[in-house]
Amino acid sequence: MHQVKHSASPYFYKITVDKKLAITKSDVKIFEKTVQQGVSVYGFTPNILLVTTSAYSHWASISLLIAAMDTGKLAICSNDHIQDVIDTLCAEFTAINIKLFNKNSTQEAMAWLNA
Repeated sequence: MHQVKHSASPYFYKITVDKKLAITKSDVKIFEKTVQQGVSVYGFTPNILLVTTSAYSHWASISLLIAAMDTGKLAICSNDHIQDVIDTLCAEFTAINIKLFNKNSTQEAMAWLNA
């Protein structure tokens, strides 16, 4: 199961992915339901911090989550070599600013999300 944390101030959503599970439509429904009130208040979906704790083989599934974002930033903290995945997602979802960080750089990623 993916671990989720969300906050209204600062307005963000953090997902620590379970290496065994892809992100599914039901995960996206949970995301949409969880951020529904924030979207009503702020008018947009929160920035997302996505963290892996070990190698993750389901990178293609994050496009489901990105598709649920209307604008914003997605910071990915991982040691996986996924720059080609990031480039593809950036080209497909131009309204979302996506950036890859080292797995141990969550503070730097949060600073970027909040900038």
